[in-house]
Amino acid sequence: MYDTQVLDGLLIVFQKHAGKALRILRESLFFVKLFPTPPTAFMGCSISLAVRCSDLKSARELLESCEIRVIKSLCLDGNVIGEFYEHPGH
Repeated sequence: MYDTQVLDGLLIVFQKHAGKALRILRESLFFVKLFPTPPTAFMGCSISLAVRCSDLKSARELLESCEIRVIKSLCLDGNVIGEFYEHPGH
């Protein structure tokens, strides 16, 4: 089982592309989870694909090669759960 605490990178995509993007990344063996985009990362209604920051560039390039538009990509100071919630509970 993978630990979501290592997910410290975000790929922000349009909601209509989230499922396809998730499938593409998983088929390419990236550890990826869907999360609501933290408002501190992007003000808008979007979905984020949380990945390891070290995988961010290659994951973004893969999605763009599959014609999935990445609105924004960024590395977080901590994990995505801690970014979204003030007190992540761990």
